[in-house]
Amino acid sequence: MIMKYYSGNYFVADIAMAIAIGFIFTVLAFFASGFPGNSSWRKIFSISGYAYLFIAFAGFFNIYFHELVYSGHNLAPWTIEQVGLRNEIPVTWVTPDLGTLKIFIPLITLFGAISSFIMLTKLAKKYAVPVFARRFHQGILFVTSVLFLAIL
Repeated sequence: MIMKYYSGNYFVADIAMAIAIGFIFTVLAFFASGFPGNSSWRKIFSISGYAYLFIAFAGFFNIYFHELVYSGHNLAPWTIEQVGLRNEIPVTWVTPDLGTLKIFIPLITLFGAISSFIMLTKLAKKYAVPVFARRFHQGILFVTSVLFLAIL
């Protein structure tokens, strides 16, 4: 099934898109840190990078949690069928309704975004990050959060 989807141009297109998104995100973070004009852009880039961890972990968690919420109801019936107990245990007895978990996907994203904003603010105060760099990084975090909410 996976190889059928990833045969041909889809695989190359998905890899190219992932590389392009990563490149654009990195370039924006460089410019947010003051590259090339500010001589301390490396310090600002390193310091502000810690703030992105919360939204990144929320995004990674949501990718797998999304799959559980939307396809997890098939796991128990599939296991029963593979073990060979389909005739002994009715599938309707073991099919959970995971639809109520859908509310947690945007909440996890919002929690990650808020945590990233708080961390960025604290790091900016502690290490005297210039206001323009902090605002630019906050803008990147905001756009990333909105995209996560729209995609997931």
